[in-house]
Amino acid sequence: FQVARFHRLDPIASEVKQFLGGKLPPQGDRASAVWDDVEDFKIIEPAKGMAGDDDEDGFPEGKESYKQHRSRERNRKAVKLAKLRRFEDTGKLECEACSFDFVKTYGDRAAGFIEAHHTTPFASTKGITRVRVKDFALVCSNCHRMLHRLRPMMTAQDLKEHLAATAARR
Repeated sequence: FQVARFHRLDPIASEVKQFLGGKLPPQGDRASAVWDDVEDFKIIEPAKGMAGDDDEDGFPEGKESYKQHRSRERNRKAVKLAKLRRFEDTGKLECEACSFDFVKTYGDRAAGFIEAHHTTPFASTKGITRVRVKDFALVCSNCHRMLHRLRPMMTAQDLKEHLAATAARR
């Protein structure tokens, strides 16, 4: 089920169960979707070529589309300065959470590569803000992805402690 308004999940689930007479929604080739109200309940047929789990025919990709959207620019100079200062201090760009070093694994082609994670979520700021080197955590791509995925949001130090605790349990 897909629900557009999560605060209404319980009443919707109850109404759908009642609407279906206590039966499970259709499975397999069909997908059930619930939007705002039981009146909007509908069965969505799968897209052509998507039936079942067989992917022998493959899935089409590469369709060109043009979109216009607003975006907020990050300051690349601040990121470069954060990386430069770390390299000057330590001689390497190692992940603050897991200590992964791209150069050790990928060689000189990876020199200078590491992700710069905003310690204050960029999406939570309004308008133009000023950032400093201390506002970034330098982390590998995997840790950066996890920092954005985990809730409540962790710091690089929190993730480092979590990784150490997980390793200790093994």
